[in-house]
Amino acid sequence: MEATLQTTENVKQAAKIFEENSDMIRIAIRSKVNDKSVIDDIFQNLFLSLVRSPVPSNIENTEAYLRRAIRNDVIDAAIKRKYRRGREQRYARMHMVRIRYDDPEDTVTMCDTIQHIFEIIENELPAHEARALIEKYRYNKDDDEAAEALGITKRSFSHYLCTGLKKVRQFAQQSRLEQNIPA
Repeated sequence: MEATLQTTENVKQAAKIFEENSDMIRIAIRSKVNDKSVIDDIFQNLFLSLVRSPVPSNIENTEAYLRRAIRNDVIDAAIKRKYRRGREQRYARMHMVRIRYDDPEDTVTMCDTIQHIFEIIENELPAHEARALIEKYRYNKDDDEAAEALGITKRSFSHYLCTGLKKVRQFAQQSRLEQNIPA
């Protein structure tokens, strides 16, 4: 109940700030963004970030604070677009390679292997490591997106991911050794 009241108060504070500064905010965003299609996205993301993390009460110059927040949001949006574009290009290259060169039998074998790896992840790893690997590799999220989806810091996410990958490699290596040992 207290969290809901706090969120309501944060929304009211953000709405008041936007009511008082919306023209300056839009002008500041336009001055930093070349792609006009993302101006509204950045405008809305700024509002949401002010709801999540309101302007501290000790800030005397709200306009300067907002300009800094806008600059940070513009940089974050550019980085996300860059990584998303890179993932899309990698996907397109992988897809084209599969269309040209994959034998249907190889594709089935690869799918079975991938399914087996996800079974290892889900059944053998601690839940936090499994969730990190699934967010990263099944849902193809970058580290920031996955950490946010899990509600953890990027550093914790990286730790879970690294530890989980190490364990998956160990399980895969064990599995290969067991298959090569005669009964």
